[in-house]
Amino acid sequence: MPSIRERGSIWEPVMILIFLSLIIFVLVIPSKGPTPPRAFPSINTDTNTYISYPTGYGSGSGEPSSTYSPNIYLQLGNASYSEDPSQEYVSLYNSGQTGVDITGWTLENAKDTRTVVISGNTQNYPRDSRTIPRGVLSISSYPHLTDIVLQPGESAIVTSGKISNSYPYKIISFKENECSGYLETSGNYTFTPSLYPKCVSPNKEVGYENLEANCQDLIDSLSSCREPKLNEVDIQGNICNSCVNGTPVSTECFAFIKAHYSYESCLANHQNDPNFSLKEWRIFLNSDWQMWNNKRETISLYDSLHRLVNSISY
Repeated sequence: MPSIRERGSIWEPVMILIFLSLIIFVLVIPSKGPTPPRAFPSINTDTNTYISYPTGYGSGSGEPSSTYSPNIYLQLGNASYSEDPSQEYVSLYNSGQTGVDITGWTLENAKDTRTVVISGNTQNYPRDSRTIPRGVLSISSYPHLTDIVLQPGESAIVTSGKISNSYPYKIISFKENECSGYLETSGNYTFTPSLYPKCVSPNKEVGYENLEANCQDLIDSLSSCREPKLNEVDIQGNICNSCVNGTPVSTECFAFIKAHYSYESCLANHQNDPNFSLKEWRIFLNSDWQMWNNKRETISLYDSLHRLVNSISY
């Protein structure tokens, strides 16, 4: 049997090894801390492009518990200063690799945390909640509703109210496309922010190359996404039954322009184009009042199981 001294000499290297292992574990394995900041995609509404700035996520309503939290971002839009529900909006963005069905998700404010004094008595009101509805791929007279799915890299402008004018179309939640710019320029509706004016260039319509030179010159002068004026008066003020923007044209030219340069004709000619749909949804929550307070507000987004996806406080 080894002596005490001999046994001590055997265990000393073992104890040293254990001690060094503990030091390495403490130094190398970090303790769990708060979620670090990361790049947050943001919509530049002037150029319709995306910029990034560092921020955290989930502040104000506890930590996100939804499995969609890492990929679905909630952005402030103009919620902190707009008071008109038809213009007030927040936005969503999908940074993930798969599409996410957001129909049935809810947005809630923090009204219940704000105390109101009425006739000397304090009062708290329940928070307002609005559910994301179904939508359409294009506005038409015969809408076909579908779930709103944010594909990778797509965004949604979520307006608190609605577009009140219903002529010539009732505006419901829809996805922007290469014809929706005609709705923006028609003068019948006001969208905040403006719809992206991406339409087929007038001189790229099929059949343009077969028209007479004078007709081609007139078409070249047309603005994209803007319907020309037909059958009004000529430049002298006389009634004209085949005029385009006041210029008399041949019957063939008039028929071609009428069949190609309006919202209705754009849908008829292009709704089956491979790139017809753009990358932004317009969602309307149909609230009759302002959803988001101008200060001391928390905007919370919940998935269909009412798990917190994201929130913003200001």
